[in-house]
Amino acid sequence: MKEERSVNENFSSMILYLRKKKNMSLREVSDVTGIDPAYIHKLEKGKRTSPSYPIIEKLALAYGVDTVDLLEVSSNNSGRSTVSLGQLLLSNNFTVDGVDDFSPSAKKALLDLIDLIVSFTWDKESMFEDIYEAMHAIDDLKQELYG
Repeated sequence: MKEERSVNENFSSMILYLRKKKNMSLREVSDVTGIDPAYIHKLEKGKRTSPSYPIIEKLALAYGVDTVDLLEVSSNNSGRSTVSLGQLLLSNNFTVDGVDDFSPSAKKALLDLIDLIVSFTWDKESMFEDIYEAMHAIDDLKQELYG
């Protein structure tokens, strides 16, 4: 019996994220790639799970990302272990909204902000205090990024 090929479950979220980040409609992506908008929609919703290499390549080009990166997200390589977000961020280079150079201290400030947000109880009694703490953590991150 033939094993069915499918992409990683994160692929649909990634291509939807990239399309939204580029502020493109399904029709605009279709115009650029030649891929039917209904098919793109099904990929984004996880209803189609086996796009071909040319489809992934066209989407990567439309979204301005390396084909290799999109292929990596699509991979169902079950041999990979789960890593902490800290390990992932500190051991890789990445870009956020055009900021290409995240120094180790900027990465730490980003992790501190994420850890802070996760730790919030976010109830009526602590919400304003949580917001105040988040503002300081955001300021620390911005200082690391832009001086």
